[in-house]
Amino acid sequence: MKKIWMVLVVGITTLALAGCGESKVKMEVTAAEVQTMMSEVDTTAVLDDVVSLDMNVDFSLTMDTKQEGTVIETASLDVVGSINMVANLESYEAFYLKATMDLEITSDFPDMAEGFNLSNMTLKGNFYIINGNAYLDGQLKTNGISTTVQNMKTGFLTVEMYNELKLQLTSGTFDINPLITLDEEDNFTMYKVGDSYEFVLEMSKEDMVNLISELNDDTQMTVNFEDTDYLNVTVNFSETFERFRLDLNLNATFNYAESFFNSEVDGEFSLDMDLDFNLHAKLPNNLPQASEFDDFVEGGVFAGIGFPSSPAPTN
Repeated sequence: MKKIWMVLVVGITTLALAGCGESKVKMEVTAAEVQTMMSEVDTTAVLDDVVSLDMNVDFSLTMDTKQEGTVIETASLDVVGSINMVANLESYEAFYLKATMDLEITSDFPDMAEGFNLSNMTLKGNFYIINGNAYLDGQLKTNGISTTVQNMKTGFLTVEMYNELKLQLTSGTFDINPLITLDEEDNFTMYKVGDSYEFVLEMSKEDMVNLISELNDDTQMTVNFEDTDYLNVTVNFSETFERFRLDLNLNATFNYAESFFNSEVDGEFSLDMDLDFNLHAKLPNNLPQASEFDDFVEGGVFAGIGFPSSPAPTN
């Protein structure tokens, strides 16, 4: 009996340890060594055929356009919600994408009112691309009117579009090195995780101001962040990039000075966002097949850039 209990204890302990994942060990490295390690990453290959993108966002923007100190136009935009997307990029024939969206967009941009009527829009549902065809299954509310959307677009994804998408991940385009230039005084940490590495960069208000100054040589543009603002970047890599994460909270005012060619623009924005781009993801189980959308209506929201002109109200 004792032997049986011992086997059970050992087995449970082994499973528990296995569930803890690979150990993370902090490394002592210089900024120059980090830059060298990341520059040697192969940016022409993805680690796996399945990628995912998860994002939660709360964004608010207001700005005034002025001429000689007088406000001539006011615009605003608010976006709140989440997008969770996963895609199999193995081949055009095997391509499968699922995106779950829960977004609320409120905007007041005078120049956009006629072309892209995005004001007061709420979208909740799932978007799929299967066998090159697109399907939208969800609830859409725009201009105070709600409708259940079950539309499809045959031939939405062409072979040429797929090849371009795959090229973006296999041509060196996904290379974060130009965006991360480290100095020894920067607040960064490097870990060894199994056979991979994890790089973490924590940027404060001062770091972001310096970064904007380096990237923007337009002396007419000024941006002022709050003292508590932050931007954290996490990159996992080995021979290829594996994962890229952002966690940020920004609250700032900005001003673009008036010139002979441009009006003055004053504004403020807030952005609370976390983003996780995983190049080593897995497809969920029990994903729907194309046959389950056979009764969806062709066209609808896919008929043009806008939305259905006369959606049927729902409770």
